[in-house]
Amino acid sequence: MEIGALYKEACATLFKKFQNKEEASLEAYVLVSFVAKKDKSFILTYPEYQVSDDEIEACNCGSYGCLEQYTSATGIVRVTKRKLAKSNEETTLRKYENLTAKDVFDEAKAGDAVALDLVDEVCGILGKALSNIACVVDPEVIVIGGGVSKAGDILIDTIQKHFVETAFHACRETVFSLAGLGNDAGMYGCVKMLLD
Repeated sequence: MEIGALYKEACATLFKKFQNKEEASLEAYVLVSFVAKKDKSFILTYPEYQVSDDEIEACNCGSYGCLEQYTSATGIVRVTKRKLAKSNEETTLRKYENLTAKDVFDEAKAGDAVALDLVDEVCGILGKALSNIACVVDPEVIVIGGGVSKAGDILIDTIQKHFVETAFHACRETVFSLAGLGNDAGMYGCVKMLLD
């Protein structure tokens, strides 16, 4: 499939997902924009990219062990709740009645050890997945968008740390950046593509 067709397919998928903002916002999906060599750019969304064979809960897509289950905002909350249920470790995360991914990142920034471990865990999963993808597409830049990207430098730095640990040597210099348009980046790209 040529890049233009892939891009249009990704945009059509995102538009379908956005029809129900609560369940299908970019916050619930990992949006990865690759700016590939030779000025070609395209969007790949990998919410169903398999990262675990041990998952016992089904993903929204019906599969098990999808990237979305660990690295989306809802996935981060799910992983956090699991960890808190299995442990008696003291953490400020227990004070939240309605825990969000933002809370996890905020507490990690404040130095909470459990939150820091959780950020390292989920960013490790995403960094490794991106290193596998980078071996195929050899991007110059990986731009992270979606609601989770609001976490800022702690997100990018931790993903990049794990990416470099597992990436093919030719891909280790790949630049990581946050989407300048935040959670709306995918929508702007889709609209631009439709207008072209």
